Amino acid sequence: MSQTTIHVEPDQRGSWLVRRDAERVSEHHTATDAERAAFQAARRFSATSVLMHDRYRRVREISVSSPQKSSR
Repeated sequence: MSQTTIHVEPDQRGSWLVRRDAERVSEHHTATDAERAAFQAARRFSATSVLMHDRYRRVREISVSSPQKSSR
């Protein structure tokens, strides 16, 4: 079974794209909105990480972990 990764990337028009492999999942006006959508997509597709690509071609990996229950 291959691991799924969700990507957040800027496009040439100034929007931010969330994609899974070559499939476009969603498009957003801000990187913050795209990052939130990427985590939702990661849960939906059982992805193991989110890769954030910035406008300078730098990439940072964000690990996706299941939310833990509060001890309260």
